[in-house]
Amino acid sequence: MKNISRGFTLIELLVVISIVALLSTLAIVSLSSARRKSNNAKKLADINAIYKAIELYYNETGYYPNTNGGLDDYSGRLYLGTPGYSVLSRDNGFSNSPSGTVYMGFIPLPPASGSYGYHAYTDGNGQKRWNLRYGLQIDSNPNHHFAGPNGMDSSDHGGDLTRH
Repeated sequence: MKNISRGFTLIELLVVISIVALLSTLAIVSLSSARRKSNNAKKLADINAIYKAIELYYNETGYYPNTNGGLDDYSGRLYLGTPGYSVLSRDNGFSNSPSGTVYMGFIPLPPASGSYGYHAYTDGNGQKRWNLRYGLQIDSNPNHHFAGPNGMDSSDHGGDLTRH
């Protein structure tokens, strides 16, 4: 009498399960990297749009939107895109109620988590300055970067890019 095998051996099942697990792990790792790159690209596009809106405001008014009366923490930063600071307009600066020319009708929140911290100030020489703090996800760790009138900083440690 012949012995007819109608199933898979334990070794065959373990090999197939191992291959599926390995492929699943590779897919998850590559998707995580793609999501991080996508979030960084969106943040950079948002920062570029906010940067242009602030410079348009300055070119028309001669000064930067101030942070007086709306400071959210000890550093004097406004967290843009959050309730209270979702629009940039000529008469109200960063607020929820536009008045006059609207430079940015909707300030987006960053993808994933965090916020964009805006700070306008006068330095020790009486010059008006501003910077915009944001974080990028590099190797799963958010690194702080700054944007200001001279451009956007791409170093891991950031910098204060301000109009001189």
